[in-house]
Amino acid sequence: MHRSLLYDLLGHLSTKEQRRFREFVHSPYHNKNKKVRALCDLLSPFNGKSASKKLTKNEVFAHIYPTEKTYQELKINNILSDLLQLAYAFLAQETFQQKALLQKKYLLVNLSKRDADRHIEKNLRSYRHLQESTPHRSHDFFLERYYQLEEEDHYQLQRAMRINEGHFQKQNDALDLFYQINKLRMACEMTSRNLVAQAGYQSHHLEDILRWIEESKTDIKKEPALNLYYRVLLLLQHKKEETFQEVRMILKEEYQLIPKQELWPIYSFALNFCIIQINSGDSNYYREILHLYQELLDREIIIFNGSFTQWSFKNIVTTGIRLQEFDWTEKFIRNYQDYLLPEAKENAIVYNLAALYHARRDFTQALQLLHNVEFTDTSYHLGAKTIQLKSFYELGETEALFSLIEAFRKYLLRNRQISDYRKKANNNMLKLVRKIYQLHLNQPILNSSNFNRRHKSLDQQLKTVQPIANKDWLEEVFGKLIEKDGVLKS
Repeated sequence: MHRSLLYDLLGHLSTKEQRRFREFVHSPYHNKNKKVRALCDLLSPFNGKSASKKLTKNEVFAHIYPTEKTYQELKINNILSDLLQLAYAFLAQETFQQKALLQKKYLLVNLSKRDADRHIEKNLRSYRHLQESTPHRSHDFFLERYYQLEEEDHYQLQRAMRINEGHFQKQNDALDLFYQINKLRMACEMTSRNLVAQAGYQSHHLEDILRWIEESKTDIKKEPALNLYYRVLLLLQHKKEETFQEVRMILKEEYQLIPKQELWPIYSFALNFCIIQINSGDSNYYREILHLYQELLDREIIIFNGSFTQWSFKNIVTTGIRLQEFDWTEKFIRNYQDYLLPEAKENAIVYNLAALYHARRDFTQALQLLHNVEFTDTSYHLGAKTIQLKSFYELGETEALFSLIEAFRKYLLRNRQISDYRKKANNNMLKLVRKIYQLHLNQPILNSSNFNRRHKSLDQQLKTVQPIANKDWLEEVFGKLIEKDGVLKS
């Protein structure tokens, strides 16, 4: 029974929700079946009898039907199903309780059926005030305005009021803005997915909206959400720096008008634009990426349900290290580590602190952190071995370095979760780091001719072998080989 849908759903409820669910089930308005109440009480985590073990159907049946001598599958299944349906109704009710505007809408629909004019007028005023006081101005706002104006217009028609207050026109305009903003929002997501995965999405009638925006005399800047999604779409389509700055300006000045759940995808598009520029050779965009992440943290946009992913955590640390913002990065790790999910926390903290210490050239501390930690995720495992490899090289730990190279090679060979591309890139790195370090060891005893011949061969390999993981670091340590009296041996 512990694998049933009911058990599964109850396991997703918080302690507070479980308590409220029990109150819901015991309310005569929602449920009059005493046996369903008894089942709810039995499965409640506050019930000492069932909290410590997983009950079987037979045990549940014996509790619910104590006078029955024979177990009946149909009876117990019906009770379980009834309680499950109540759980679904409870969750729907919990959501509805948070939708004040939706409650007003359905209240007015009901009042209209009863011709309760005094109550309609009172609640129309309340509905109008509630809708206008909504802080956000994205597509949902205009849909809610449409509904509110619909009730205003319906009331006027119902009472045969001939005064033209423009509700119908405003209703139409609100619906237009809901459609246009939502259409642009979806077009942004479609364009992004098409670029990443060639999904083949098509946004029908999008050209009509774009033409209206470009030809209309209406200033779209008056509607921040419309303006923002329009600029983001242009950024995704044409990838221009000017458009990127326009998006950044809107995010800086009017982000409060966009719901948080909509801002994260927009910031993701901006981050991807920066990554494209970096991959094209413009490393200045690392600073822009850090600014974007700082905004995401300050505004708590990157935090979902009280936490954020270990990969966002890692990306922020990597960006801080790249910009040598070591103090800020360490402060970030300390201040935000508790936002990581428990199952990912230890690995994420150890790995990112080790990466930070390595960047600060505190190689010994980096190695101590990584010692005796077995990373369960392949990405962390590869990264940790790379940090160890670089640290052993920098510390001149010859035996440890060569031993790690061999262990690293075997790990790549045996691990089926690593893509062929990453295996090849890391294997090429291991071959080259071995050769570079060997040349470093032999440099004092080689004559100029032999040194230059091996140096030239390695230089050619670094330029032609593809792909190579950590190529920048390899080029850095390789470059130090020629530093003897400021010139290459000759």
